[in-house]
Amino acid sequence: MQKWLSPAALSLAATLFTSTIFSGTAMADRFPTGPHLYVTGEAVEKLAPDFVETSFMVARTGADVPATKKEVDAITDKVWAAAKKVGIAKEDFQATGFSVNPMYDFEEGKRVYRGTQVSRQFLVKLRSMDKFNAWSEALVQTGVQDIAGISVNVDKREEKEAALRVTALKNARAEAERLAGALDQVVTGVHTISDSPIGEGGGGIRALAMRMDKASEEAPTLPDHVELRVESYVVFTMMKK
Repeated sequence: MQKWLSPAALSLAATLFTSTIFSGTAMADRFPTGPHLYVTGEAVEKLAPDFVETSFMVARTGADVPATKKEVDAITDKVWAAAKKVGIAKEDFQATGFSVNPMYDFEEGKRVYRGTQVSRQFLVKLRSMDKFNAWSEALVQTGVQDIAGISVNVDKREEKEAALRVTALKNARAEAERLAGALDQVVTGVHTISDSPIGEGGGGIRALAMRMDKASEEAPTLPDHVELRVESYVVFTMMKK
């Protein structure tokens, strides 16, 4: 898969605490009592999508459950035929088992049975992006009435985000060293690492450093790209040089 834009965005925020009083054990565990830096490292990568993912449901309601199931089966067959026509592989076509639920209306405070709903959920990946319009039209023609979501994505997303997390941590470290050097300090270690913001206790001096490649601000709109963004929140300890 080709990247149309390599990692191009870096947003770093650093907080310097020279003397802080912590009121709770949990907060004290996250931040040391001595001088430290709280830095947020970010890594962003924009990639061409590998597929469009469509989630939808095929559902019918009737008093005769076997007959209603046959209706759902018939629509499912049409959906699969349409999927094969636009080149969707069997492994990219996922369907749940049947869900059977009685349906009721409320009239004058009373629950009135109106039939039993038979349904199936589908999650389908279309890799031929230029056939998306044809696929969407085919879904409507097959009788699909409930398209829950359409999104673009990339293969092996978790692996790509794991690689970005390493970059985010390196970015955080570089910014911590830069700020520490400006204060005649040196980074001595890592106290806390988190994938979510760490609560800030007490006061402090907050410094914000921002770097952004202009190219990243001109990214095309969906579904032309998928943006992967990873943030790492790190508390570094430091000391006087």
